[in-house]
Amino acid sequence: MDRCRLVLAMAALLCALIAAPLTAIAQVWDPSVAISAYSAALNTHDLPAALALFDQYGSATDAAGHHFEGRAGLTQFLLNSGFGSSDAVITTDGLLIVANRAVWTYSCTCASASTEVRLVLNHDKISVFAVMAPPASPLPKAGAGLLPWLAGLGLVAGALAGGIGLWRGRGASGVPRQTEGHMLAALRQSRLTPHVQPDHRGQP
Repeated sequence: MDRCRLVLAMAALLCALIAAPLTAIAQVWDPSVAISAYSAALNTHDLPAALALFDQYGSATDAAGHHFEGRAGLTQFLLNSGFGSSDAVITTDGLLIVANRAVWTYSCTCASASTEVRLVLNHDKISVFAVMAPPASPLPKAGAGLLPWLAGLGLVAGALAGGIGLWRGRGASGVPRQTEGHMLAALRQSRLTPHVQPDHRGQP
């Protein structure tokens, strides 16, 4: 019985020794710590504190695809990302963490839309801070653009067909053609001129 207790105690101690380094590593590599520190630095407009979150090879990319690295480059990036506005405040909208990587979405009073960031940590420092470009607006469907044109062409074709039919109807019934005018004039002239019978008496 004592032997079983000794084995169980040794197993528990071994598990504790194995779990302790893993917990320490998880704390060091946890991006949520860096994100909380970044949010606090921006909300208090503490630019040096934000710069200290990046490692010596840390880099950043803005939504337009511009790349920043080094102390001067990261300073410019942070100033463009809200640190240059004295009343900027950010709040976290969403956070997804996988190992030392994170997808962080936040809203800032300095921007009209929410911002999505991809972070990669190297130990407890930010190695990559990439702001994702906003999604492009969907293109209109090809059929939707043609529909107004087809409707307009149908109206024009209908108007032309009605005009041609009206013109033909007037030509057939209301307006006499040129040949018909000559025939009517000749008939009228023959009625007005007296008809004289030929005299055959003087002929042998």
